Amino acid sequence: DETAGSTGAVVTLRPLAGGADEVVSARWVVAADGASSPIRKGLGISLDNLGFDQDWLVVDTELLRDDVELPALVQQICDPERPTTFVPGHARFRRWEFQLQPGERRDDMVDPARVWALLAPWITPHDARLVRSVVYRFHATVASSMRSGAVLLVGDAAHQMPPFLGQGLCSGIRDAANLSWKLQLVAAGRAGSALLDTYDGERRVHATGVVAHAADVGRLIDQLSGRTDPTTSIDAAYGGGRPFPHLSAGMLAGTHPFVGRQLPQPTLDDEPLDTALGAGFALLTGDSASVPPETLTQWQSVGARLVVVPGHIMAAMFLANAAVVVVRPDRYVAAVADTAGALHAITGALFEYLA
Repeated sequence: DETAGSTGAVVTLRPLAGGADEVVSARWVVAADGASSPIRKGLGISLDNLGFDQDWLVVDTELLRDDVELPALVQQICDPERPTTFVPGHARFRRWEFQLQPGERRDDMVDPARVWALLAPWITPHDARLVRSVVYRFHATVASSMRSGAVLLVGDAAHQMPPFLGQGLCSGIRDAANLSWKLQLVAAGRAGSALLDTYDGERRVHATGVVAHAADVGRLIDQLSGRTDPTTSIDAAYGGGRPFPHLSAGMLAGTHPFVGRQLPQPTLDDEPLDTALGAGFALLTGDSASVPPETLTQWQSVGARLVVVPGHIMAAMFLANAAVVVVRPDRYVAAVADTAGALHAITGALFEYLA
């Protein structure tokens, strides 16, 4: 249980194994309590439904020997009789996902005999053992808000999507990557509440785009299986080169096309660029003279690192004409400056979110 306000929360912890409750006070609560999220429901935060609900049987197996011939890569099989996904896992683990058909009952589908009948085109009980069989309902939903006062939603508590883009866990990691550095800076007194206010706008808009794309790919699978209108589903899933969503608002400055995009990750001579950038903000440049001392000092006050790379590295990232790139801790490009004067103006705009 939790009682949350704008400046903190009181949380009651109730041990599952029994025992006395414990009441703790917290400045913030990060709700990572899954798709059914009691915290989200308790706060009255609704889910926006993007119109995709399908039941799929997920079957995990472990091969009994190494000579079983199966595909080495993920396969999406658009079978008109039963769309199916095959996923090779770690070591000898393999997964199949089967779309349920109208009239099929969830309880019937997990019966071992039924499961082995579905697996028959690939393996038999002599080839593998069943680890688990469970029916999931794939949803496409996003919370109407990812923040309520001192409570911030992350992961499945904030959004659920069908697995066709492989973005469910990735989106939860993006939530954590977006939120963690903001909480750290605010807690350390290096940023004000305006920075934390950007979490909902940045992540909810981005997550909505990803969820919608995943749902459209699911519709495309149905179309290729002969189930839905081809023009509608193909246009929705591909959209003439549909780009992956980027950040469009929040702690960003300027109109350079790279603003709001994730920074490319080339390899330097002795280490990955990601290692050189460090864990906080970074000013990335091909010439240290592009960063005036007073501007560098201002950025260093929030733990930023100056990273100078050869010109060919900037060119490899399609940033050859950029004087300085301001990189956020989550590796999104916050701003791109082509002159020292532009960097000064951009710094002023970004520091409206910082201390």
